[in-house]
Amino acid sequence: MFRRLLAFGFSAAVVVLSLLPGRPLLATGLLHNGSFEEGFHRQAGITGEVPDGWQAVNLSGNPTLWSTQHFADGGWVEKIDGSDSVLIAAEDYYPRGLPFETVYFQTIEGVAPGQPYSLTGWVLLLFGGSAWPDNHGGQTIPPDPYSLGAWVGIDPTGGTDPQAASVEWGENTYENYAFINLRAASVARAGRITLFVRLLSKWEQSATTVILDGFNLQPAPQAIVEPLPVYSRSPVTLHWQEVMPQSLSSLGNFALFFDVQRQLADGTWSTVAKELRTHSYTLEVANGERVTLRVSPRSWQPTGQDPRYWPPSRFYGVPSAPTTTIVDLVAPIVSVDPLPATTKASSFTVSWSGSDSSGGSGIELYDVQYRFNGGPWIFWQRTPATSATFVARENGRYEFEARGVDKVENFELFVSQPEAGTLVTARLPALEQRLWLPIAAHPGP
Repeated sequence: MFRRLLAFGFSAAVVVLSLLPGRPLLATGLLHNGSFEEGFHRQAGITGEVPDGWQAVNLSGNPTLWSTQHFADGGWVEKIDGSDSVLIAAEDYYPRGLPFETVYFQTIEGVAPGQPYSLTGWVLLLFGGSAWPDNHGGQTIPPDPYSLGAWVGIDPTGGTDPQAASVEWGENTYENYAFINLRAASVARAGRITLFVRLLSKWEQSATTVILDGFNLQPAPQAIVEPLPVYSRSPVTLHWQEVMPQSLSSLGNFALFFDVQRQLADGTWSTVAKELRTHSYTLEVANGERVTLRVSPRSWQPTGQDPRYWPPSRFYGVPSAPTTTIVDLVAPIVSVDPLPATTKASSFTVSWSGSDSSGGSGIELYDVQYRFNGGPWIFWQRTPATSATFVARENGRYEFEARGVDKVENFELFVSQPEAGTLVTARLPALEQRLWLPIAAHPGP
């Protein structure tokens, strides 16, 4: 005989909120029977009942699965959406509460390959409680605080094996004694996907109980990131566009928020900005650093506003495709190649050479200026070439200075100091030779 757990607390308050008049319940989207209001059925190998539209499998243990309305004469009031919810109670409920690992799953047909989908739902994890001591020295919380956990996941290929590598699991939660919103997102790879709810109790814990309610599947919000250039100057600014599914925006005051994440050296991701409402983010990056960024979209009803739909679920999107850039803050080093001290040619070749910093973006263009006889500097060339022919207009000393411009427009400042010079002593234009003939004297008459 199962005894009623007395630790209601938060969950009882949730029931009151969910039944307030005029507060519509959140539809379950593409799911069948996501709020468990459409009946339960017997399933071979399972003790108890399974929600219609769902299947269950025990990976270990043999807990009792039931409807809170049907179990223990309806004495369980923990629910967050509607009048029913799912209850999972450990075998040998009291005093031992045997360990178990149980998975519920449902396959959704007719999804669009390439479309991201978002699964959300609510779980309440309970053990011990106020009525009984547990079997760990009379402490309410067992020695291992991570002994009771829950996940949701999606197999984008439509497979039904919860242990398959293709299942993409959301974050685990080990929070107890409160309804927790579980979330997962995945991009469909076939015309069907399978949803999983995984529940794990690792210890013998008296009165171990899990409550499930308010599951929903919707097309996921998206962030479409503009690719960064291969090289950038700092600060780096990332831009993106949002895609808000009509099914979410039509629910009322759901809004999109964005987390910006940066990839660490070990391949993991670190959040550098949370819950942005803008569509860009700027960060300072040191020279030579390779920075890879992505954006994770999330949709929920903003805090401080009366939620027009209940429960206040959050829909997470799939992180955007990552984009990478290398920061280049150092200008190239360029100089004019040596010239002969003097030249008798009025035109001659001037060449220059240089290099960008290690790992830099590379030289894009060269700027060259010159001066004549120590006069003012005159801009002469902007070219990707490394040489050009200079034509002297008159004899005298010509001096040159060059700089490089790299692919992100880093450049040195001209310092107006000659790097090479030559003295032009070309021959003046030759005088035209003329023949003067003597004038013959005519004899007089």
